[in-house]
Amino acid sequence: MDQNQREHVFDTLENNLVNTSGEIKLYKIGTNLYLNNFCEINLQGADVAPNDLPLETFLRGDKDSANFYENYLTLGNEYLRILSVQEFPSTLNQLDTIAWPDFVLNIKKVPKLEAKNKINFKRKLHFTSLFKGMRDLDSENAYYQAENLFEDVTSDIKGLFYAEMFFILSARTKLELDRITDKTIYDFKGKGAILRVEERGLSYFYQTLVPGVPASFKRSLEMP
Repeated sequence: MDQNQREHVFDTLENNLVNTSGEIKLYKIGTNLYLNNFCEINLQGADVAPNDLPLETFLRGDKDSANFYENYLTLGNEYLRILSVQEFPSTLNQLDTIAWPDFVLNIKKVPKLEAKNKINFKRKLHFTSLFKGMRDLDSENAYYQAENLFEDVTSDIKGLFYAEMFFILSARTKLELDRITDKTIYDFKGKGAILRVEERGLSYFYQTLVPGVPASFKRSLEMP
């Protein structure tokens, strides 16, 4: 697939998401992608096949032996840890996620009127920066970004979404899990992202990641 074909795939996917009106859960497990949708979505050009064993796929075939500890859990012979995204990477290249650990990405479109109100509030918040004696470039950029997004949402070119992402790290030993955790947090920090190790809410958030269970969106960020 050349660059033009790749661009077309991503543009088509973006258009498909803009035209949804409900919740979608996207799973990366191993080298495969799985979609658990709670609404109608038209995936033009995608080769999609049903998965008849979603729970077995997510739980790695072991459904009865999950045990939760302070900041990790065990499932069969594996040690797992859940990391939630507090801040997404500042830049992201196409296909970067292929090298990422297993993850669950929850997406829900913000209704159009609500989205316009949110964007307009942000636009007004930064409007005064245009008239300051000393320029605040960050605030000015935020204003113009909100201005452009408001126009795109109004014309249905783009949408505003609630998005939350959880990484599922796994290892054969607790020591190896700790090493993978430290490396993952460090690597994503270099991309401008901040990851949180789930502790108090571990069992709750893990259950919301299970296929068929609606996401909580308690860790969500607003993303265009």
